[in-house]
Amino acid sequence: MVFDYNLDRSLWAIMSIKENCDEISCFISNLPIEIYKDVRLGLSERFNGDFKICNKEIENDNGYNYSYQIDICNNCLMLKVYKYNTHNNKNDETLCVREEEYFCLTLNMLHIPLTRSISHEYLGSFISSCSKTIEKNGVCNGIHYVSSYGNYDLVPSVLGNIVRCKSENGTFYKKVNFNKNMPKEIYLSDFSNKSNNLVKTNKRGRK
Repeated sequence: MVFDYNLDRSLWAIMSIKENCDEISCFISNLPIEIYKDVRLGLSERFNGDFKICNKEIENDNGYNYSYQIDICNNCLMLKVYKYNTHNNKNDETLCVREEEYFCLTLNMLHIPLTRSISHEYLGSFISSCSKTIEKNGVCNGIHYVSSYGNYDLVPSVLGNIVRCKSENGTFYKKVNFNKNMPKEIYLSDFSNKSNNLVKTNKRGRK
């Protein structure tokens, strides 16, 4: 399990689209375990009616600082993560941010397969924004910046369920079969492989 079975269903469907797939895999596989524990705790508290928005900051063993927010509302999880590390600028010895990354992953709990009477079902969204200081001899010489986003829906059709992704690069579609191709359970280790075998094999699918 990554988050929760119904959230993982949406995550699995989102990962069937190649657009942003590597970015999401990197995000999932590099999150500190403390964040996953807080998400699962928040889900448990939410089902008991006790959840409040979680805001925390931690410093990880990899030298990065993390500031994150967990918001669980109705059937949606919104996870916002700001990650950064720092260095001393040799010009004036000021403390500067060397690398910073911002991510926002939203997932909707997908409880049951869709029927053709439903026009579409929201799966979630993903936003990433990363900047890195370009250094020369210990002095900042510019900033390299990249960003991406995707909004995902599940759309029923006569061919079956279709995942639709709208991103800055266009709109993408992928047919998915939850019964035949979705693993019985997905794990964090599934996201460490950049080739994304998560949705390419039937060996772990349901019989």
